Amino acid sequence: WPVLGTLLAGGADAAAVQCARAAVAGLADGLAITRVDDLLVARYLGASTEIARRCFCAIWQALRPLLLGRPASLPRIWST
Repeated sequence: WPVLGTLLAGGADAAAVQCARAAVAGLADGLAITRVDDLLVARYLGASTEIARRCFCAIWQALRPLLLGRPASLPRIWST
């Protein structure tokens, strides 16, 4: 597969994994979300950069308020 990506989030618990999985339910077949100790690991392997981006943005938006207590407004740089 030509597209791969990894998202890491520290301080994650089982609720964060469930939240991340719910955020991307049905978005991609090539996406896996696991947890090692308190590190959430989301990996994508597939054919579409757009799907990868959508998945990682959805996970980030779901986890940011949960893990950091901050609103999930996308950085402007991500729009370029």
